[in-house]
Amino acid sequence: MPGGRPGRRGAANGSPGTGGARIAVVDDHELFRDGLIITVQERGGHRVVAACSTLDELWVWLSGHPSAAHPDVVLLDLRLGSGLIDVLDVQRLVERGMRVLIVSGT
Repeated sequence: MPGGRPGRRGAANGSPGTGGARIAVVDDHELFRDGLIITVQERGGHRVVAACSTLDELWVWLSGHPSAAHPDVVLLDLRLGSGLIDVLDVQRLVERGMRVLIVSGT
């Protein structure tokens, strides 16, 4: 299926008729996180299913929801807290079928 992953309804490409992609936003700056949420929902036509300030919060959210409800795409801040994100966390998300876009306000 072009632009999507098999078994994921092709939602990651945000194509019409799918309701857009399910998005998780992970950023420790509330103002920037809120801005991403507004942009994704109002201009992108996608649904934000999780908004977290840390990766730990995202892992808790993921463990509490069935995999069918997991995001198609994670918008992940490059710098969370005092350091850079860990590439192993990104790999874990990708292994679970999520696409990861790294964002930064700097």
